[in-house]
Amino acid sequence: MAEGICRIPLLWIALFRWSDMRCQTLAVRQFTNRRQTGLAPPSELVQLEYRAPFAMKETAIAQLNASLPHLNRLFSECGILDDHASMLCDAINKTPGRFVTLEIDEILERENEADFAILHKAMTFLDEPLLAPTPIPSSFFSRLFSRPKDPTALARREFVSLSGVKPKYPFRSPIGFWDDPDINQDEMLNLSALLGTQLFRPVPWEPTEHQADGVEDDEG
Repeated sequence: MAEGICRIPLLWIALFRWSDMRCQTLAVRQFTNRRQTGLAPPSELVQLEYRAPFAMKETAIAQLNASLPHLNRLFSECGILDDHASMLCDAINKTPGRFVTLEIDEILERENEADFAILHKAMTFLDEPLLAPTPIPSSFFSRLFSRPKDPTALARREFVSLSGVKPKYPFRSPIGFWDDPDINQDEMLNLSALLGTQLFRPVPWEPTEHQADGVEDDEG
């Protein structure tokens, strides 16, 4: 349906929960590093573990809608994400098939457990109803040598790391986005970081060919 460039778009994460994650080991043929002049590159079968979230469309859309209050509060100064979520749901409903997934191995490094740990924290946050900071320690030395951990700030950091959104720029509504002659590069990048970019078919949040030509003309 769409793709993310080296990152997982913010609202894609909200489609899933960690309980949706599936793991499967597959035999994959990989080329070796040896070179044989005039011959096809040698290859070998290796066992690779693939991980990805997997959910029915209805479940994913329901989880996205349930996540909106959390995300709107998390990025409250950037704007409301309701219009973005509505367009993503529309694109999902118009895509053939009963299920939705993320090809995480196309985005995150398979062996990098730190990336999956961040993803786990972000998905877990979406199931947490409270965004209150940790209480300040009562003892003098605890107050002196420790700082309260604000789960809101921590979750925001995880989502920014995974998606690449730039909170210092507004999350402008995708409705009429490309008709505005004043849109800038950072706002376009934020739209992509929230929703991704089209892959095999048009998506409702990206411009038509005519609109894209107009944007290019304005920039040039």
